[in-house]
Amino acid sequence: MSKTGSYIEAKKWEEVRAELERQVYSMRGAMNYLAEGKPAAKKAAKEFYQQMELVNYYSKAKKQDDASKAYKSMMAALESYSKLI
Repeated sequence: MSKTGSYIEAKKWEEVRAELERQVYSMRGAMNYLAEGKPAAKKAAKEFYQQMELVNYYSKAKKQDDASKAYKSMMAALESYSKLI
């Protein structure tokens, strides 16, 4: 996922979406499994998914600033989730 930020900076929109599909979407199942029985972790995972969808949306719209902000929020949500697992 660390490549996603550099793709946003370079305005490589297809690469952003490909990276999200390749890396992040496969994480959903694993994150949900690990968060089982942990309400705070489930909430953090949901926040991560929402931010990931925003990154994807803003990349499709080619809105670099918004995509960058959403990416930072997505990574912060992932860090919060990781601390809860």
